[in-house]
Amino acid sequence: MNPGKKIKTYILEEHNEAFLVWNFAIKNKIIHPENNTLLHVDEHSDMNAPRVKTSIFDVFNSLENIIDFTYNELPINSFIIPAVFQGIFNRINWIQNNHTRSVIYRQKRCVRTFNNEGKKFIIFNPNNVPTDMNMNVRKFNFYHTSIDDLSIVDHHNIVLDINLAYFCCVSDPNEYKVNYIQITENEYNEFVENYRYHNLKYEFFGHRIDVKKENGNYFYIINDHEEIYNLKAKTKDDALINLIRRFVDKLASYKLTPKMITITRSLKSGYTPDDKADLIEKELINNLNRIYNLSISHVDDLLASMGMTELNKLPNYLNS
Repeated sequence: MNPGKKIKTYILEEHNEAFLVWNFAIKNKIIHPENNTLLHVDEHSDMNAPRVKTSIFDVFNSLENIIDFTYNELPINSFIIPAVFQGIFNRINWIQNNHTRSVIYRQKRCVRTFNNEGKKFIIFNPNNVPTDMNMNVRKFNFYHTSIDDLSIVDHHNIVLDINLAYFCCVSDPNEYKVNYIQITENEYNEFVENYRYHNLKYEFFGHRIDVKKENGNYFYIINDHEEIYNLKAKTKDDALINLIRRFVDKLASYKLTPKMITITRSLKSGYTPDDKADLIEKELINNLNRIYNLSISHVDDLLASMGMTELNKLPNYLNS
């Protein structure tokens, strides 16, 4: 084990929880409040610009508000941009396993919110910065690369963020989940009468949505396919272990010492195959411990330390 300073490492169930953990780390002086470099190790960029109900400017009054915002408003593919707007990161390095090495993508970008309201995030080119000097704008650099071609300028304020799905990923787990959503009879009739042009088919689900009447109740059905596909991973254990070791060895070669690490399981969302998750997590932690001295906690431990044990509640904007 590396005898160096302990590095706080948090195990997350889903990736949006990173936003909560980063803010907790700032409040506890684990990471700097601004201008950190994020090493985002994932098969997905998670750089979507979200639209939220609570203004980002009203989120940081308390950790309880941050928790509420994380679980009730941030999707798992849209948690990085609010952190950039907050100022936590000014450089994002997206490290993708299935990345074409001949293409190293570099961009300078900005993020603001619509009408400076803090609810609808907008990513744009720095050449198009609004002339309104009262507009809150954050500039950041975005890099898309492989672990082999990683280039780091500042080694001092690194936050390492690893998703287990980087090593073995289900491309679209939602396609395999059948969901029933109860609706009114009017909604059912509208869908049936307008089945060719219903807006849910256009914008969201296409052939994956239908309706059903059952025992006097009405439902949308999502992904009601006859075919059942095997979601078990085809990658052999030995190949996964070698991939993890090679990744950590390459990480060590850069001589990076992150201020903190987050490791996301992505089991509940289905992006990490359930037959490989425990193996990947165990091997990743064991190998990271070869080069770092990890101090590991689960996100539930963090929440418990803040007295947050009852999280199944309505979001704040529905309680007002």
